[in-house]
Amino acid sequence: MVKIDDKDIKFDDGNKKLLEIDNVLEELGVSLKLRNKLVLGGYISIESIIKSSVSEITKLKGIGEVRANKLFKEINKLVDE
Repeated sequence: MVKIDDKDIKFDDGNKKLLEIDNVLEELGVSLKLRNKLVLGGYISIESIIKSSVSEITKLKGIGEVRANKLFKEINKLVDE
């Protein structure tokens, strides 16, 4: 169980996925605030973000099109490496 913004989030495989996505996004320069919003929105893996779209990400409270596009740009750089 992980607590983010006073909300409990339970992961079937413990905290491993959360730590993996948090570490990768932190290395990409994604702020803690944005990382928390993604996790609260159900994006608990890089794969789940890649499978989504900018329009889906912008449905999360506080994430606009510019921020979502920047996120996808950074993740695409990582995938292309």
